[in-house]
Amino acid sequence: MGDAVLAFPVSAPLCDDPPPTFRERAALVRSPCFWPALPGKAPLSPVERAGLLRLAATIPGEASDEALVAFIEALRHAPPGDIVEIGSGAGRTAALLAWLSRRYHVGSVLCRDDWDTAALADFEIAVAPLADGRLNYLRGCETAGYGAAFTASTAAFGETQYQGRIAMLHIASGAATAEWLPFMTPAGWIVTSGGASPVNLPRERVCAVFDAGGARFLQLKR
Repeated sequence: MGDAVLAFPVSAPLCDDPPPTFRERAALVRSPCFWPALPGKAPLSPVERAGLLRLAATIPGEASDEALVAFIEALRHAPPGDIVEIGSGAGRTAALLAWLSRRYHVGSVLCRDDWDTAALADFEIAVAPLADGRLNYLRGCETAGYGAAFTASTAAFGETQYQGRIAMLHIASGAATAEWLPFMTPAGWIVTSGGASPVNLPRERVCAVFDAGGARFLQLKR
C-alpha cells in the first residue's frame, strides 16, 4: 500500500482591510479652522457630506476629500454672488459647487475651460443632473464680457443669468486671475488648486486663509 497522505485544509489568503465607507471617509476629514467674514449657514448632515464625497468620487478629478470638505465650509460662509471656476476639467468640483450653490443660496456657477469635443461631452454629462438652470460654461474664452446681467448660453444648458459679482473664484489651472479680481464681492472666496499660482493680496484685504488638500482658500474682508 502506498503511503497515506494527510489532507490539511488550505487557509484562505489574508485579505487587506476593506476600504473605508463614504460615511467613514467623511467622518475622518476635519473641517478647516478659520475666522470667517460672515456667519455660517446650517452645516450639512453627516449623510449629506458623505453623499457629496460619493458623488465627487464618480467624476474624474484631482480634488481630494479634504479639499471638497473645505469647499463645503467655504460656501457655507459665502455671500450671495456667482461662483466662477477656471479649469473645470471633467466637472468634479463643478458638480459639488452646483449642489452647494443651491443649498446655500449663493448663485449660479460659471465654468471655463479649453475642452476638446470629447472632454466637453464628459463634463456636460457629469454636471447635467445638477445644472438645473444654475450652471453654464465658457469654452476657451477669457471673461467673454462677464459683468452685470451677464448671460451664458450653450446648447446643453440653455441660458443662465449671472449677477456679475463673484462670491467664489476657483482657479484650478495656471490661468491668470487678474481679469476676474475686479468682480470679487466683499467676503468672497478665492481658491487656487491644481498648480495654479496662489493669489497675493494686501493683508488688509484678507479675512481668512488656509490650505486644504492641496488647495489654498482665501476669504476677503467684508
